[in-house]
Amino acid sequence: MLKKNIAVVGIALGIMAFGAPAAASAVDDPYVLPASVSIDDAVISQCETSTISFGANYWIADETVEVSAAGARVAGARFTPSVNAAANGSLSATFQPPADGEGVYDITFTSATQSYTAPITVTPVANCEADPQVEQALALTGGGTSPWIYGIGGGLLVAGSALITVTVLRRRQA
Repeated sequence: MLKKNIAVVGIALGIMAFGAPAAASAVDDPYVLPASVSIDDAVISQCETSTISFGANYWIADETVEVSAAGARVAGARFTPSVNAAANGSLSATFQPPADGEGVYDITFTSATQSYTAPITVTPVANCEADPQVEQALALTGGGTSPWIYGIGGGLLVAGSALITVTVLRRRQA
């Protein structure tokens, strides 16, 4: 009986030890493509412009894409109402809000095959010339997760599971 229990515990630990890296590698699945849309500045003032870029193969080559905008006082906004995708399917467009614009503007790109809406938030400023462009970025604190953290976490998970299994087996024998 004890040999069977030890065998079961060994198999369970082996599955956990080899299963964690397999689950972690699922992130690099070649069938899951990353989003190929980027918004240069998603939050801007009335004095700034935002660029929306679509990566290669997002649109069909040379496809005509209609661009529309919705938001407060959108009539004064500047954008190109129609853009053609490049030969590789990429596209880039700019949006400048109206001088008295504020709030969220939805920039919608529509073609015969698909559509995409890019939200751009406009924050009002008193005077475009008086307010200097301030870099608003988070401090670089060495963020990011080290692979050591994953290894230590997996080891602690395996050790904790083994401890629980041994405790349960001892209680059953007692």
